[in-house]
Amino acid sequence: MEPRRGEVVEGNFLDFNVLLAPSSQATGTRRISSWFLQLALLASALMVALWAQGCAKKSPLGGGARELSAFQASRAIRSGALGPSRLRWSKNLAPEVAGPYTPVEHSSVELHPQSGRLYVGTTYGKFYAFDASGALAFEAVMDAGIEAQAAVSPDGQEVYIGTDSGMVSAFRTSDGKLLWKRRVPGAVRQRPAIQGDALYVITAEESVAALSRAKGELLWVYRRELPEGFSIAAHAGLALHDDRIFTGFTDGVVVALRASDGQMVWERDTRDDSESGSEESSQRVADVDTTPLVVGDSVYVASFAQGLYALDISNGSVEWRDARMTGVVGIEALGSDVVLASAEQGIVRYALDRREVVWARPLQRGSPSPPCVVRQGGWILIGESRGSLLSLDSRNGREIGRVTLKYGFSSQPKESEGMAAVLSNGGLLMVLSTDVKRPQSQPTPYREGWSH
Repeated sequence: MEPRRGEVVEGNFLDFNVLLAPSSQATGTRRISSWFLQLALLASALMVALWAQGCAKKSPLGGGARELSAFQASRAIRSGALGPSRLRWSKNLAPEVAGPYTPVEHSSVELHPQSGRLYVGTTYGKFYAFDASGALAFEAVMDAGIEAQAAVSPDGQEVYIGTDSGMVSAFRTSDGKLLWKRRVPGAVRQRPAIQGDALYVITAEESVAALSRAKGELLWVYRRELPEGFSIAAHAGLALHDDRIFTGFTDGVVVALRASDGQMVWERDTRDDSESGSEESSQRVADVDTTPLVVGDSVYVASFAQGLYALDISNGSVEWRDARMTGVVGIEALGSDVVLASAEQGIVRYALDRREVVWARPLQRGSPSPPCVVRQGGWILIGESRGSLLSLDSRNGREIGRVTLKYGFSSQPKESEGMAAVLSNGGLLMVLSTDVKRPQSQPTPYREGWSH
């Protein structure tokens, strides 16, 4: 019997690839002499076989990958479909949909290991808090859909979340009581940043706002003009370092702001590096949609059209640029390297010190989610917007496992202290254990689809 909506999926299951058939050894049966009846039985068996074959819906991925229901996905992960990751529990957070509508969920899960809690929102306007076992701690109905990741205060007493209407809300984590709410200019679709007594958010209307954590009072707002023309739907998040806020905008500009008052320290316009007047450059979007990554004295960021940058943290001057790394939508640190998710290149491990590709792997269905580096095991989780959640060996890019759902995965998987979580398109929340041994694999670089 399949679990009810919202029920924690527990127990051990058989591998979903195993087809259980009735035994061919029928006991206690009589021999039928009529050839006509035997022929009828044979025809019936053939019809059943053809029906079963039609029910096994194969995906274009090959290799036996197929689209699974939420219940089948839970069984598959428990049976090792994602390699070393194992399912702790799963929940359906969205209603079933019918017709051509494809439900897309961008909200990443906020993991807080210190309290054993996790927080997630949905495009249906629900905000949930669960404990580590999957029990519901509290839920809140918001004024609009949620695409942002929540942020928990350093002391674990409050959790902050933004909505598509621009409403930022603070809840008490112990009981879910609403402490305050404040509207900011534009939809909030990125995780808030916290420093001291201030909360910082970036909006889809090209604004960065600072709020008081105590009462939600507006402290300052930094605004940029929304450029005309086409742009990528995603937006860069905020990176805090000392008293500086680093972020990127739709117009291709990267800025450093003073956290205390919002004054600009420096800006770098990546459009300056475009080939002026070329037909290709005029047709490409200029967005900087990657949340900056601060490592030492450098800020790493990617322009969708102009490639990967290393900027001086003090003044924004370009230390170097790799123009090959286009279409990048996510950057994650992996030791002294980075992992890039690119709509054009796929998933790439890139060595910053040598400025070269270690390995690259194209994705097969849809655009990639930002990657998640599982640090304890040394592998990478990444979603395809119209396909699978994949587990890749971080050493060589080889596939360890995958699970494929009907609507794919757009939100970034998250991992912390042996636990990972991801919300699929369609609203299936899956919580995984990752504190297991990394699989054995040959260290040969995987360069499929890459050319220098």
